[in-house]
Amino acid sequence: MRILILHMRYAPDATGTGPLVTELAEDLVHSGHKVLVVASVPHYGRQSIVPGYRKGLVSKSLESGVEIWRTWAFAPAEGNLLGRSLDYLFYLILSTLAGWFSGRHDVILCVSPPVTVTLSAWLIGRVRR
Repeated sequence: MRILILHMRYAPDATGTGPLVTELAEDLVHSGHKVLVVASVPHYGRQSIVPGYRKGLVSKSLESGVEIWRTWAFAPAEGNLLGRSLDYLFYLILSTLAGWFSGRHDVILCVSPPVTVTLSAWLIGRVRR
């Protein structure tokens, strides 16, 4: 199966959901599936992007058999509601566009937070059927 996973966090982000999504994607690849993860560049809990990851609006890599498309992110100051809202908005827009251009998938798995990722999945599903 071709599986698209939408989640803002992926290794090396060390949040509770980042490592979980990383392990899930790698396990699915080891089970014979083709997996594409659309995540933001690593920046959770920081006020800047992890060095080496800021490469444009969307950058592509292959890690442990998982195709990863990383979207640009707005790294807000800790506790800044406006900054976090902008970060979520940028991910919503860029993940939707990345999903549209990534081709068809059999399954779209969206992991929240943020809950807005469900809108990305719905829009991609509507366009790509």
